Amino acid sequence: MKFLVFILCIVLGNTSLTAAQGGCDLRKDLAETLEKTYGESLIALGLLSTGGILELFVDYKDRSWTIIITQTNGISCIGASGIDFQFRVTTDEGDES
Repeated sequence: MKFLVFILCIVLGNTSLTAAQGGCDLRKDLAETLEKTYGESLIALGLLSTGGILELFVDYKDRSWTIIITQTNGISCIGASGIDFQFRVTTDEGDES
């Protein structure tokens, strides 16, 4: 869990929020678009306190990334997206390795 929170802190530091711009669709369709159009694959996910799911998709080659949030009704919306994704690994003590 600490790892996902750490990654989210990194990627949310400089985001372009697009959910308000209508970036919602069925989860399978949105995930397919991210993979086929942007080359992004699912690398992390977590359960939200609301019962929804947060997912992080990344294209390691182009370093683009997208966070989608799937609601309990099955509709997914883009929460944030950006470029220059950087993968960091931390230990349980918080040290980068």
